[in-house]
Amino acid sequence: MPNRTGRLTRGLAGILWAAALCTTPSPVQAGPSPLTPNAIADERQAGAASASPVASTGTLGLPLDITSQTGLSAIIARAREAPTPQERQKAIRALRQPTYHGPEAFRALSAVMSADRNNEVRQAAAIALLDYKRSETLKQIEAFFKAEFGDETRRQVCVALATAPAYAQDPGVTSLLSGLLAEDPSAAVRWAATEGLSARRDLSALGALQRAAAWDQDLIVRAAAAAAYRQLSQPRRIKTPRPNKLQRAPFDAVPGKDPCPPGNGWCACSRPPVKIKPHCVPRADCVHTFFNTFQSQGYSCDWDGETIR
Repeated sequence: MPNRTGRLTRGLAGILWAAALCTTPSPVQAGPSPLTPNAIADERQAGAASASPVASTGTLGLPLDITSQTGLSAIIARAREAPTPQERQKAIRALRQPTYHGPEAFRALSAVMSADRNNEVRQAAAIALLDYKRSETLKQIEAFFKAEFGDETRRQVCVALATAPAYAQDPGVTSLLSGLLAEDPSAAVRWAATEGLSARRDLSALGALQRAAAWDQDLIVRAAAAAAYRQLSQPRRIKTPRPNKLQRAPFDAVPGKDPCPPGNGWCACSRPPVKIKPHCVPRADCVHTFFNTFQSQGYSCDWDGETIR
């Protein structure tokens, strides 16, 4: 009986030991931990530490954050070949810095502007190109407008062209905007060209604006072109400070009859057949009156026989 009880006790202990082995996972066979936020962060850090150089830096072997990469060649490579549009735009913004302005960056931006598959990247490259004051820039932009199929992309570049500081006084911009107003298939682009011509106040645009006001297919473009034509064709008023007053003759003084004190002269304005009565005033006062009152009405003025211009 004692032997039988001992064997039963030892058998029961063996069963309990085997059950314990089955319910305790080994370190090798343990499954993944629950996907809590901390676990996800730990997994990303572990993956970044063990990733290969190509996987952690992108297809070009360059850091994804180009702000730490100052080499021109590296930035150009990112602008051309970075895997996402956002990264390519970031590189393009870096190329707008005057430090990188040069033939190599100019060629790279021209290539991206014409060949990139993303509208926003092409637009960013074209606008960046307008920072480069080079003889061939406007030719590249003109080719871009002819080849670009995105209406909104062309419109955004048109606005940037009209307001580009590097080309504020360049007559080539007026010619290019006039061409867009006459030929671009998008009414939005033609309207933007109209607004740009109006803001630049280049009188050589009057012909293009007049034609658009008469013949453009879009009512809004015609109205904008007509308003721009009227504004541009009116003489521009030149605001001059009012001069200090000198001793003058009485307001009703008559030339040849009443004296005109020293420092003054007879200011006479006319628009045939109308003639304004001459007044004895300083020359600066006559100039001020002409530019701020009479010129816009088509009058001509002279001071003591000298024509005011």
